[in-house]
Amino acid sequence: MTPLPSIVAAILIALVAGPATAQPGQFTMRCESRNYGHNFCASDSRVVSASVIRQRSRAPCILGRTWGWRGNGIWVSDGCEADFAVQSTTPNRPPPSNAGHVVCESHEYRYNFCAVGRVRSAQLVQQRSRAPCIQGRTWGWTRDGIWVDQGCEGVFRLR
Repeated sequence: MTPLPSIVAAILIALVAGPATAQPGQFTMRCESRNYGHNFCASDSRVVSASVIRQRSRAPCILGRTWGWRGNGIWVSDGCEADFAVQSTTPNRPPPSNAGHVVCESHEYRYNFCAVGRVRSAQLVQQRSRAPCIQGRTWGWTRDGIWVDQGCEGVFRLR
């Protein structure tokens, strides 16, 4: 049996040392479904797997139903908000800042609405698709989100 002082000392050393550092190619990122809509949180590196570290929403975060990942980031819907552990192919590369920005994608050249909450204006800051993103034609905004169509995929600055 291990003496109690040894266990206490081990716990104190662990607390002083701090949390374990992420392995190369691992990082954490938060992604949230605003107003129960679909949201995509982009990563600068290729995502090969992800898991929920901490669920922050009351709405459930269920893999494949209300959250998941694909090659370039994490998606959430139906109110899921969580911190995710992400395994990527690029070591020690931090996730992009999502402050004031949202990625919205037209999948298979279909109309998509990305509900993001209150929007006063929006600006395309980075086109990610080969298909053109033309304001009023293949993308636009309403008071509560961004819409895209005809293959437009981009990063939008919101105000």
